[in-house]
Amino acid sequence: MRTPAVHLCNSWMPHRLAALSPRHHTAIRLKLSGASGAEIAERVGVERRTVYLWMGDQLVKDELERQLERLNDEVAVRLATAALAGLEQLTELLGQPASRNPDPAEKLAIAKEILGRYEHLRQEQRVLKEQRMLSQLQRTFS
Repeated sequence: MRTPAVHLCNSWMPHRLAALSPRHHTAIRLKLSGASGAEIAERVGVERRTVYLWMGDQLVKDELERQLERLNDEVAVRLATAALAGLEQLTELLGQPASRNPDPAEKLAIAKEILGRYEHLRQEQRVLKEQRMLSQLQRTFS
């Protein structure tokens, strides 16, 4: 059985949450994983309206932002780790003598791949930095 939206001062305006409950944290994790408001409501056991009220609360928004930044940082670390591992393998292949595999055309392709991966990683870092700056601006003006 679902519980009604209990975080209301009146029918129009929700009051601010004082702290996040385990259900709020569950809702936040589900939101970050791409669940819809209806899916979150069903999984948490509340009305859909309650989920929308929660998601509009500044405390929930701040936690969502914090978790999103943490995920972005984790993804950046994983990308960097994968890129470094790939770079090591490609560099090893590139350093092999010409008399062994790969041939000069393959070495050139490997060198281009290394440069392409580096540029892709730099672009990802720029996007993450811009997202953080935008989030900070949004928090400042909201």
